[in-house]
Amino acid sequence: MAGASWMRVDADLPGHPKVRRLCREAGVDTPTAVGLLVTLWCWALRYAADGDLSGYDAGELEDSAGWQGEPGRLAGALEVAGFVDRGPDGGLALHDWGERNEKVAQAAALARERVRRHRARGPAEVPVEGAEPVTEASSGACNGVTRYSVTGNAGGCNGVTLLRNDTVRNETTESSSRAGAREAGPGSEPEEPELEAYREAVLELHPRPGLPVELERELFAARASLPPLEAWRASLEAWAACEEWRDGYAPAAGRWIRGRGWRSRPPAPRRRAGAEVSQLGPRPVAPPAPELDVAGRVAALESALPAALPGRAGLCEGLAMAAGAGASHGPEAAERMLEELESGYLGRLARGELGGVDLEAVERVVATAAGAAGGRVTAAALEALRSAALAEAVGLPKLSLFAPREVTA
Repeated sequence: MAGASWMRVDADLPGHPKVRRLCREAGVDTPTAVGLLVTLWCWALRYAADGDLSGYDAGELEDSAGWQGEPGRLAGALEVAGFVDRGPDGGLALHDWGERNEKVAQAAALARERVRRHRARGPAEVPVEGAEPVTEASSGACNGVTRYSVTGNAGGCNGVTLLRNDTVRNETTESSSRAGAREAGPGSEPEEPELEAYREAVLELHPRPGLPVELERELFAARASLPPLEAWRASLEAWAACEEWRDGYAPAAGRWIRGRGWRSRPPAPRRRAGAEVSQLGPRPVAPPAPELDVAGRVAALESALPAALPGRAGLCEGLAMAAGAGASHGPEAAERMLEELESGYLGRLARGELGGVDLEAVERVVATAAGAAGGRVTAAALEALRSAALAEAVGLPKLSLFAPREVTA
């Protein structure tokens, strides 16, 4: 890894006096000042990890912080506020950068040192066939365990000669490194390039890699139990191809690593409902509804009209026209005509055009119903009440093919 990918930010930073001074000098508010600082520090983690800014001028420094204001103002404000120090040679440096990111710097330095030592190792020794073992004989003691010397024998003593094991150790270390086995003991850590390969595999194959800092933290915590890289990729590929993950139920990568998800197998595909009922026959079809007898129902309505009904002759003519419309265009057309016929007839009754009804009594019924409702009746509801009272006063049945009030089809 090129450098640290995280840093520490104090929770009291927005209210710090230096931040307020930066706000005054740069002419920005507190959220903007904090954003400029954090952006600058993130840039420094990658391009000035030691805090030395001597290789960058004021314009580059402001660009790295995302400054959009007057050129040179932010650089001067950072120096005045104490976030940037100017050395004797005129070079700039981040103030107390090493103390602020001590753990980060130490971790990066340790990682670089491990990589340096790993690369500095020479090739594993290859034992030469026929060569004598390398021993170490004690000058005055017999029966001693001898190791790592260049004498040809043990001086006549019963010394136990041990072969130098650098070759075996190096070969074992390299084999373990290639296989990804990192159960070497307390304090053992994998090389950074290995964790980077595991991280790249997660980013490539996992549908929910999550935040980079969380992914790196979980990988580092699980470094002692990670499988070989080939097995790691194979497990990720198997999980990514399973039905559960493809349907959007994959856990976040950090949670999957924390739960050691590579140690379990993906669930088997769920059985489809269609496969369980494949032997069922065709869906049953309901028998067709009998054709509606429009003429018969209209005739029943006409016979239900009271003999003394005001305007009965006009209603009978309208019923005959509805029956004709039903015969020509179907029951829906007849039903629409019946609805219009009833509405027009009740309107004529309400206006007193047909006589034969006590309109004052009808209005008293409507007023009583409205009073019982507490005055919360709409105009449409009042009109419906009036129509129902008029129909009841003259004995008019509901003019409908489907739900007449007083007609049995």
